[in-house]
Amino acid sequence: NYLLYLIISIFIVNRFLTFFQQNHYHLNFYLNSYKYFHYYDLLLFGSLIQNLIVKYLLLLFYFIMLIKEKYIVKLKITARIKRIYIILLMLIIIHIVFLESNYFLILNFIYLYISILIAIPVEKSIGLYYLKKAKEKLKKINPLNIVITGSAGKTSVKNYLYEILSKKHITFMTPLSYNTPLGIARSINETMNVKTEVAIFEFGASHKNDISKLLKIVKPNIGIITNILPQHLKTFKKIENVFNEKLKLFKNSRDVTPVASSDDNQVIYRIDGMSCNHCKNSVEKAIRGLENVENVEVVLGKKEAVVTGKPSDEDVKKAVEDLGFEFKGRK
Repeated sequence: NYLLYLIISIFIVNRFLTFFQQNHYHLNFYLNSYKYFHYYDLLLFGSLIQNLIVKYLLLLFYFIMLIKEKYIVKLKITARIKRIYIILLMLIIIHIVFLESNYFLILNFIYLYISILIAIPVEKSIGLYYLKKAKEKLKKINPLNIVITGSAGKTSVKNYLYEILSKKHITFMTPLSYNTPLGIARSINETMNVKTEVAIFEFGASHKNDISKLLKIVKPNIGIITNILPQHLKTFKKIENVFNEKLKLFKNSRDVTPVASSDDNQVIYRIDGMSCNHCKNSVEKAIRGLENVENVEVVLGKKEAVVTGKPSDEDVKKAVEDLGFEFKGRK
């Protein structure tokens, strides 16, 4: 009996932790993860049934559903995940000693949540230490920093760039899909050569301010947006918020050279005369009102407007010049 509960519990824990990890360890999204698991109610019901045949049939069905569950990214057994497992194991031992076994599956979600809460102070102090260490190392080496973000294709672009640049320069890139603050910090601390000339980073963003947090670690010299698609809308709510988050890569910085894919529907227009937030707001409002425009972000330091959509150049030119600014065409 205990063995069956234990096996199913391991699958349940991995399932919740995968969701938690894929959402960059945001606690609120762990709490919301329950509603995405359609068979969990059935599991709770089955664990309370006294009829052994019905109980085990329901548990077996749930077990099969767990095995069939597919994830885009599998759970990575990181040091953080291991610490949560250790705390959870201690809670399970306490449960087995003091509580009835048929309540064990019902409390899985709560026990895991308690384990995450207990681990938070430890994770914060460990995280701050490694982030500080990575920032100091990066500042000392001072390579040319290339940062890649976008809804898709980040890792592929990163790998292509590495293959090209590493032929002539000592080049570093973050491994696999390491695109969170701690993932990037870890890769800098563990694998960046002190003689690195070019460093390629991948920035992931599934929540508001994720890019801002990453910019506190890496100051890009070149920023690349692969594309912007309607992804992570459960957290961003609307695609405009995705645009705004990704474009923070260029915001308030005169030292970042922006790069966008020619295959995407983003166009960069050069506009002279913009020098203040009022100018920025006026240009954004004018271009946003044009036909076939999805989003606009003005980068004052570069005197550029990043326009997503398919407006005609003539319409953009007229809108800009009507405000008294000089339209210099596409970049």
